[in-house]
Amino acid sequence: MCGFSIIVNKGENYNDHVIRNMTRSIIHRGPDNFGFINETIGDFDINLGHARLSIIDLQENSNQPFVSKCKKVLLVFNGEIYNFQEIKRELKSLGIVFNTNSDTEVILESYLYWGEECLNRFNGMFSFAILDKKREKLFVARDRFGVKPLYYSQINQEEIVFSSEIKQFFFHPKVKKVINSEAFYRFLFQKSHKFSCESFFKNIFEVNQGELITICLKRSSISLKKETWYRPELNQLDANEPELEERFSELFDNAVKLRLNADVPVGTGLSGGLDSSSIVCHIKDLIEQKKWNHPLKTFSSRFLNHA
Repeated sequence: MCGFSIIVNKGENYNDHVIRNMTRSIIHRGPDNFGFINETIGDFDINLGHARLSIIDLQENSNQPFVSKCKKVLLVFNGEIYNFQEIKRELKSLGIVFNTNSDTEVILESYLYWGEECLNRFNGMFSFAILDKKREKLFVARDRFGVKPLYYSQINQEEIVFSSEIKQFFFHPKVKKVINSEAFYRFLFQKSHKFSCESFFKNIFEVNQGELITICLKRSSISLKKETWYRPELNQLDANEPELEERFSELFDNAVKLRLNADVPVGTGLSGGLDSSSIVCHIKDLIEQKKWNHPLKTFSSRFLNHA
């Protein structure tokens, strides 16, 4: 799962404890390792904190914040890139040398080679931030459908904070816990829980799905450039029912196989519904066909004293 915290400010010195408290508050997201780095670009101090849940490449050199070989680009990342091995093979064919077996390094090397266009190559669920010291910018992105969370609060023109969970902001001395009354009203009386990028707290915003934010660190004040990097396209398929069934079967098989890639045991939630049951049955078929040679654990939950 993982999670991270970022503080970008000018002229403030929190003696490192704020970023550490923010990050350690999400130990449930990443109990395996905590990492912290402080960098300076121009007039700005940038603090990065990461809580890691180790799934791909359990070695220490895959811990985060992850630093490029040139020491000029840093990454904090939450999620998983399912097709990282395919991307890695392509980058290796282009002469890129890798030092780990992690999807984290693949993200960073993809950015170094393709720039922001790397987003279009990723098949996965993710939120990440890349601090590019060479280009003096912070590049923040969220996956196509907003599976992985990401929030921000711009305190003033000289300070902005990012985090994986809202509660992390309240470990920052300048972020106030003030209810967003309009958002609560819409939730209670209009049955809506999505408010564009607003949250239930004032001045705490969500990075929308398929959105990227760029912060230029060359200027004297902080300004956000927000862009939508992904918009779903609806295409009419000219195919009959058997062809559509075959196509769906191919997509489903590929999706399941990609998600089985891990360096820790894999399990799946079994709710009793059609979706989770289909996934479990398909994995069982893969095991019987010798296409996946690992035990599978399923998990179900129920509430005692409830029908």
